[in-house]
Amino acid sequence: MIIIRTLLLVLAAYVVFAQDKPKIHKIGDVTVTGSFRTRVESWDWFEPGSGDPSYTFSGSLLRLNLSQAKEKFSWAAEFAIPVLLNLPDNAVAPGVQGALGLGANYFTANNRNSSAVMFFPKQAWLQWKTAAGQFRVGRVEFADGSETAPKNATLAALKTTRINMRLIGHFGWTHVGRSFDGMLYSKTRANGQFTFLGAIPTRGVFQTDGWGWNQAALGYAAYTKPWGKGAHTADTRVFALYYQDWRTNVLKTDNRTAAARNLDRANVAITTFGGHSVHAIDTKPATFDVLFWGAAQTGRWGVENHRAYAVTAESGFQPKAKATLKWKPWIRGGYGQSSGDGNTADGTHNTFFQVLPTPRPFARFPFFNIRHPDLQGNYIEPIS
Repeated sequence: MIIIRTLLLVLAAYVVFAQDKPKIHKIGDVTVTGSFRTRVESWDWFEPGSGDPSYTFSGSLLRLNLSQAKEKFSWAAEFAIPVLLNLPDNAVAPGVQGALGLGANYFTANNRNSSAVMFFPKQAWLQWKTAAGQFRVGRVEFADGSETAPKNATLAALKTTRINMRLIGHFGWTHVGRSFDGMLYSKTRANGQFTFLGAIPTRGVFQTDGWGWNQAALGYAAYTKPWGKGAHTADTRVFALYYQDWRTNVLKTDNRTAAARNLDRANVAITTFGGHSVHAIDTKPATFDVLFWGAAQTGRWGVENHRAYAVTAESGFQPKAKATLKWKPWIRGGYGQSSGDGNTADGTHNTFFQVLPTPRPFARFPFFNIRHPDLQGNYIEPIS
């Protein structure tokens, strides 16, 4: 009963006041938009041996965006002010229990302050359109899988909720979020779109100071093709992602002994190959969908070799209700599998690494990883 009660309280912890479609204002040719989101979170975490699992805090995020779009040139500058109030100062338990809810994450990420506020540029980029493609340089938000937006409503919904941000995301559900400093290139042709991102992730997610960089970088290339005919429409992508992390002061989390991990200060350098294919089949009684996503990884996990994989297969259908009915049921199911590591002595790390995702869309439970832990129950938390 304690576990059930705690889960219900955690999952129902969010009260959100937000405007979905902000008003647009003009200052000459410059478009001005803004948004303000505030959220109160009440936590009653699993009962620990020590520490306070029950607390309430608030988080708010103010965003102001200025942009100008010309035929061949455009720019945008967006500023953010995250505000955290009444963070818990006794919500971190010793040992493996760790953070007692997300309030503890915000507290420790902000120098153990109960309140934190900061002003920083969320986005600041210049964009050129040429015959060779579209170039965007500066600070951007990016989500892998979102390179194209299908016209079909079923495909668009599946990409938004089940594909986008599995490996690269802006973590927009936290009170701070994440951006990327670098270059984004895209080239659209009649038969598909090519996308390239080379960037360094900024600080953020739980830390209100989003000015600087993390000691990591990535390169991402993808080709996305919309296709299909008649009642069958589809969206397919293949991608390659290279990630390197050179933080020597961060201890790697895996199933090796603490002594072995303390000696391993080598870089993490991982290449991920994968893709997705999403299909919608429209019939008279219902719309059916099929989704596949998969990735394989190779590279180095510090001094160890890295070999890992993850796959997901899902399907669903939407019965076509009568026009007089307002509800639209959508029944879906699926299967996911990812690799773990059960051998500490073979010199190979086999646990799938998420890279820089936004895990929240794929599970409402706040501490979630899209792959299984290794056999000893160890996780790698996404970089924040």
